[in-house]
Amino acid sequence: MPRPVDSLQLPLVRNTGRAIDRIYGRFVAALPGALQEVAIRLPERLGLTTNDELPWSEAFEHPELLRVPELVAVSDRLAISRELCEAAAAAHLFGMIGALGIDAITSRRVDQDAEVVAVIYEVHRARDRAYARLSGGPEAAVDYSMAEALSREAVREEALVFAGDQEASPERIRMFLLKRHACVFPAALAAAHAGGWSAADISRLELVIGGVLLGLKLREKVGRWVEEHRQGASWAVAILAHGHGAALARSSLSELAGHLEVAGVLTELLQMSSRAFANAARSARELGVDGLACWAREQSRRTSGLALFESVEPGYTVQWELDRRDRRRHEHLGELAAAS
Repeated sequence: MPRPVDSLQLPLVRNTGRAIDRIYGRFVAALPGALQEVAIRLPERLGLTTNDELPWSEAFEHPELLRVPELVAVSDRLAISRELCEAAAAAHLFGMIGALGIDAITSRRVDQDAEVVAVIYEVHRARDRAYARLSGGPEAAVDYSMAEALSREAVREEALVFAGDQEASPERIRMFLLKRHACVFPAALAAAHAGGWSAADISRLELVIGGVLLGLKLREKVGRWVEEHRQGASWAVAILAHGHGAALARSSLSELAGHLEVAGVLTELLQMSSRAFANAARSARELGVDGLACWAREQSRRTSGLALFESVEPGYTVQWELDRRDRRRHEHLGELAAAS
């Protein structure tokens, strides 16, 4: 029989008060005892953190994407049942975790870790069970299967771009990001459909999700271009290389930064991010999700400011991203200290 999760006496098992962690706690409690400790420390086992006390509500780089199903629950003019909201939250959480798990397995970070692979298998089963409550049919996992296929396709396309076999462009990175992170769409869209939303409102919801995703990820690609380049390849440099050719291969990091400044690549990506946030804000307002609309407008304004600063002080966004991540780490440490 599975042991109750609270009996494990592990530091990560704490009452965060967040629905996401309650959902995951129930999942862990239903696992065979041999897998429970692995599941509790899954963020650390997947290499997302070195802190084995970090709950899933704090493990994702962009928690805003983890809260996507809330969009269908807080609209002022579109009602949806509590049961559908809970099913969407569970399907989305396990869909996001499952995607991270598949990435870790296919990149061979954990492919030899039989315990982690077993937990990821159970995560996918939990995702499909929750999604079935939204669709009510045997084809419940179809949308997630499509999302996984799109993500795999995006990975293959990215490899071709970085090898120089396909053109890198702002439009291509936009499509890449939407396909690579397609797992953020199915649960919320299925819940809206099951809740009786009109086709027009479901389209607005899709625009909100896509706008938030693109806004966050495009901004991230600018803030981390140096880190990604050092790790092997960067979209910003790939876009630059399309216009400059093989001459960039011999460029130092500082020379690349100069080329990016002259070409305006980073500023353009930030402006795309700002527009994506603005589009999300507009669609959220139309749906009556005023809180998200305000947040997205603020993100659009902030990212537009980053674009301006980047144009006059190259490297500003990289430092901004480093500072943001440092603040986040300190916040996590503070929460852990308060909980101990």
